Amino acid sequence: MPTMQLLDELVLPKDITIADVSQSIQEFEIERDALQEFFDDMLKTYTTYQEMKDYIKSREANTPKQETEEKSL
Repeated sequence: MPTMQLLDELVLPKDITIADVSQSIQEFEIERDALQEFFDDMLKTYTTYQEMKDYIKSREANTPKQETEEKSL
């Protein structure tokens, strides 16, 4: 019986109902979607950070540095 073997491997009770399985699947899907949303937000934030960092570097490279004459005390 492949079904019973699968339940044993997943450490699930043999008397589990279809409703229980469906509920577990829905919970996992919700968790997966939440994790995907978190990942997408983090990736967007990181990408924006990298773009800003690159922009600042290019601005610094293209801007002539002004030397100031400061007197030390």
